[in-house]
Amino acid sequence: MKAELIAEQLVDLHNDTGFSKLASFAVEGLLTAEEMETDLGQLIEKQAYAEDCTYADDINRMFSIATPFETKLSALYATKCASLLPGEVVNRINDACNIYGVNIQVPTVNKVASVLDDPQILAAIDEFDREWIDTEAGFESEVNKYASAEGYGTELDTCLAARAYFATEPEEIEAIQGLAKVASKIDPADMVELIATIDSELGLDTPHMQRLVGSPEYAVYEKVASSNMVNLGSTSVPLSSIEPFQDELKDIGVNLDWDGESGDALQLQIEALPSQVKDVIGGWVR
Repeated sequence: MKAELIAEQLVDLHNDTGFSKLASFAVEGLLTAEEMETDLGQLIEKQAYAEDCTYADDINRMFSIATPFETKLSALYATKCASLLPGEVVNRINDACNIYGVNIQVPTVNKVASVLDDPQILAAIDEFDREWIDTEAGFESEVNKYASAEGYGTELDTCLAARAYFATEPEEIEAIQGLAKVASKIDPADMVELIATIDSELGLDTPHMQRLVGSPEYAVYEKVASSNMVNLGSTSVPLSSIEPFQDELKDIGVNLDWDGESGDALQLQIEALPSQVKDVIGGWVR
């Protein structure tokens, strides 16, 4: 089952819905106007059914290398999911590029692991590992610690686990798991960018795969954005948008214990205020 899912998410001419990737190649100047005049429908039909077509991936009949142009297309698509492709497939594409004189080389390095190969993140992972050795707390308590880190929602674990599932190399899985362990030490906005980069390198940045693994923004922010929505009567706003106005609230006689109370308790207290006061708060956050 996992092999079938991986085959489905590989980016090539067969499953480039709406030719969005192909269009991006043209926009980036990687395909000439003459090349774009190719009858792509006929090319896809040939790749799908022709008995004499040669594929870099024979098992899945993907990444045709039968002609110089097909080799170039295959190489361009393969760069979008190189970390998902078996090494022998990448090697066949690169060999065909060399034979045909196509100036493209599909990378064979583990790019997902290198995305996280940042001194600050590595130091955070080392610190986590030391704390993990010293503590007697179980794994579940540590999961709760970083899953509920300030500024994050509660979907991060699930979304990172989904990405680890679709990773094929042990180093990729280890890197994603390491990122999850140190999430509380990484700014949420930086985490969104890291996850987006990982998705690009793993080929998970298609609409179909984003629905399966959750977008980077969903992974980081969703539960925060959707929870503790305060009903002010005429509008509803996130509790987090009211918090910066603590001094203003005190000036109008509303004293809330932002440090001692839970988000749910603060939400109920604000919603119980007179409508006139809630209208004033709504004016601040609009």
